[in-house]
Amino acid sequence: MLKKGLEELGFSAEKIEEILPRLELYIKELQEFQKICHSALGAESYEEIVSKHILDSIAPYKILQNLIDEIKKANGPDYKIEIADVGSGNGCPGIPLAIVFPEYHFTLIERMTKRTAFLEKEVSVIQLDNVTVNTVEVERVAQQSFDIVVFRAFAPFAKKMIRPLLRILRQGGKLAAYKGQQKKTAEELAGVKEWAPEWEMLPVEVPYLTEFQRHIVVIPKAK
Repeated sequence: MLKKGLEELGFSAEKIEEILPRLELYIKELQEFQKICHSALGAESYEEIVSKHILDSIAPYKILQNLIDEIKKANGPDYKIEIADVGSGNGCPGIPLAIVFPEYHFTLIERMTKRTAFLEKEVSVIQLDNVTVNTVEVERVAQQSFDIVVFRAFAPFAKKMIRPLLRILRQGGKLAAYKGQQKKTAEELAGVKEWAPEWEMLPVEVPYLTEFQRHIVVIPKAK
């Protein structure tokens, strides 16, 4: 199922061979985490974890690659991209993205120590040399630390969410929020236009989740 989903997302056979073992190992760890922290994932079966967490996290990889390319173009090919997953929780989307993009450094930001203990274990087990786990509230993260901040925004956009995320972005950086329905998301964005006057909402197709609308909202740091 996972391999087929990766094929549908356009990954080459060589890339799938590279990333599939690590993704499968991560899924096994998530299943163990689910046994300890009931309802922590909102997914019960292997199939649900694959569709709702792994493929949902990875699906916008082309959008993220375009953002990375834009930043590198502005700063030079040797510029070191820093990406953060804020409110990482069980590691999605940060860990699947770090597996797909081993050449870029990811920081998983999570304030709950029980969850960061799990994240640190996963980084070790999966041998993710490009991932750092930081147990901290986003408000305490140093300003202008990251080029791209990703987060799965299940809660509505609000001032208290947007402001600290924009604060930790470097100049020229972008927020990339995983969101659902287009109309509802646009209404939420209208409520934070003072802090996010510019944005772009891009549709994302997630294998096995075709009945749900998924979008990535890209918000640039205001100059």
